[in-house]
Amino acid sequence: MVEAIRQLSPATLGALQKLGADLAVARLRRKESLRLDGDELLSQRQTFDAGRSW
Repeated sequence: MVEAIRQLSPATLGALQKLGADLAVARLRRKESLRLDGDELLSQRQTFDAGRSW
């Protein structure tokens, strides 16, 4: 994973860092934990995987 991060362009890395910061602010505003975000992403991933036909 570290190698994949090293291969990202500076613009992509900056965008991901900004996204992470924005998500952190949103969690604080909603008073939600990081675990809730992880649970939601896992749920969305499972739904996506179940819908794939290949």
